[in-house]
Amino acid sequence: GGDVAKSDDLDKAIAKLDSDREQLEARLTALARENKRLKADLTALAASKATDSSSALREQMNALAAEVVHLTAKLEGPGSPIAKALAVPSDARSGNGDRSLADRVRALQKADATS
Repeated sequence: GGDVAKSDDLDKAIAKLDSDREQLEARLTALARENKRLKADLTALAASKATDSSSALREQMNALAAEVVHLTAKLEGPGSPIAKALAVPSDARSGNGDRSLADRVRALQKADATS
């Protein structure tokens, strides 16, 4: 009867190993999924930060451009082609919701006139 007992123990050991392996595989799958999700989150975060900084940079560039145009118009005086262009009213916002260069320059002129 000893061989039967050994065989029984062996079957139990194999069954336990199979069960352990399945648990480990399930855990590994869960970890792989979590890792993938975290990588996606990280990529999205990096992309949103890049978007934030590029829109901030774009805003700075627009403000600088308006300042340059405004100063040029001041230097050229009332007969400036810039002054004439700014005299023509434009719709306040471009399609993407940003203020136009002309609107920015008008705002600077208004601020100058009141200070």
